[in-house]
Amino acid sequence: MVVKQLKAIPGIGIASLDHALSRSGGPQSAAIWNIIHGVDNCQVPFARDMPKQISIEDSFGGLTVMSRAKVELVRLMASLLRRMRIDLFDGKTDRWTATPRTLRLSTQQRRRFEGRHSGNRMSRSTPFPRFAIDARADIETLANRAVTEVVLSLFTALHPPESEWDVAIINVAIANLQPAAGEDGQDIGEMFRRQDQSVSHSVEWIDDESESFDESTSCSVCGAYMPAFAMPAHARFHDAGESI
Repeated sequence: MVVKQLKAIPGIGIASLDHALSRSGGPQSAAIWNIIHGVDNCQVPFARDMPKQISIEDSFGGLTVMSRAKVELVRLMASLLRRMRIDLFDGKTDRWTATPRTLRLSTQQRRRFEGRHSGNRMSRSTPFPRFAIDARADIETLANRAVTEVVLSLFTALHPPESEWDVAIINVAIANLQPAAGEDGQDIGEMFRRQDQSVSHSVEWIDDESESFDESTSCSVCGAYMPAFAMPAHARFHDAGESI
């Protein structure tokens, strides 16, 4: 039943909703009543000065070979570095306002079920490579180096070359953003030296259920931000030849 049909029921109200929902253990009727009438009194929080994470994601059809996967990883990594410079680099002061401590790769395999893909995401992360903080270096060069030295090992840990896989979604993200020099007086070089001493550079598992993949996800085609779960549908929008 859609909202229009529900509102058209004679005598519908909070009391009748309460009676219907009490049998199924549903949420409070007053809250449902407000939702179907477009009423939301929740306080809107102020935007954070610094995002928790920034990620770039794309969906694929038939991504089954390592050579193509590497090409796509370089493209996504370049988009992520470009977004970092837009969101975190202050051109007026010529410095970073924040720098990431973690680089994360997440993928989702294609599982055929009634013509759609599903399945849990798998993720691995590693300390963010400090060479990629160079705001003056060529982005494509940095992306190729990052994939060759860091990201490809994360991908092969999730999808070994000797095994069969069909990747439907790839997400590359930076997380654990820290204020950079000038924000709290700390030096970027010193921050990374402490990171090298305290954080192992070995690849480690990340539990999908404890991580959010929906924040600051950007389309690699048009740059639009949206929740990660909406990206496959958005990609089909581009595949159909539409533009935003």
